[in-house]
Amino acid sequence: MRKLLAVEKSEREWFVDFRKTAEFAEALAFVWRNGHISSGSFILSDDSFEYINRFATLVNTTVRSNSDRTLNIGYWYCSLGMNHPFIKEIIKMGWKSGSRYERDYPQGDLNDTAFIKAYINIRHDLSRKKSNGRRGTYFAPRLRIYGSEQVLRRINQHFHEIIGTKIKSVQLESKKKNIKTINYQSVEEVQKILEYVGAFESLERFYAFELGYQE
Repeated sequence: MRKLLAVEKSEREWFVDFRKTAEFAEALAFVWRNGHISSGSFILSDDSFEYINRFATLVNTTVRSNSDRTLNIGYWYCSLGMNHPFIKEIIKMGWKSGSRYERDYPQGDLNDTAFIKAYINIRHDLSRKKSNGRRGTYFAPRLRIYGSEQVLRRINQHFHEIIGTKIKSVQLESKKKNIKTINYQSVEEVQKILEYVGAFESLERFYAFELGYQE
């Protein structure tokens, strides 16, 4: 019992300082993107070790592995008890177990820049969009960002104010109606966003794209 109380006290003391950092906002982005409650604990799982390990490092927990023999797949996960100060704080800020596409933007004081950068780095889609113009086939970049309508509106406004992108409409995906996106297709805007959030792998892909009119 004494050992448990000592651990809880240590966690609380650590969290007081952690709550003030940009790393807290980054960890917040992980749980706003993913995570659920199971058997009385918060669980974050993925097939990427790097993804889970980064979150585990931020919140001082341990990465574990599991496998589903029936599906012949493995995945990584980490867990935190519901009394952990980080979990108590995210619930206070509006986090709920369930669909990431229905979570409102975090409530309370946080580093919006760090949260938005991490949120987009965790998941975005970069591709080329083909269209037929007067001069032939035209290829434009397309950057798609996913989330709830409220989260996307905040991201939209943040980019507009900080890096000068135009306000975009939040769109509903046709295949899965609960999934919402904002799309950027301007060469200049896509490059600005990827540079701003530090999505270096996507930037390399972007630079390799053959854009404009193609014969």
